[in-house]
Amino acid sequence: HLIDTYNIHFPIVHDPTDYTRDIYEVTGFPFSYIVDQGGRIIGRVIGAYDWESPEIEALVKQLLTHQSSKNHERQN
Repeated sequence: HLIDTYNIHFPIVHDPTDYTRDIYEVTGFPFSYIVDQGGRIIGRVIGAYDWESPEIEALVKQLLTHQSSKNHERQN
């Protein structure tokens, strides 16, 4: 499974004051962010998705690969 393969953990935020919604410009629910190891948002998904689907797995792999190559470029 994608989550096990990449050791992905999904924190859940409860925000009764809507502070998080406002600063991250959440426009729908559910709303998911893909965050790299440095804490940077590298992708957003609006709506309910099957996180085990081939489409989502491809999206996450693409984002992680792209981010990894950007990090490598910064180090050189």
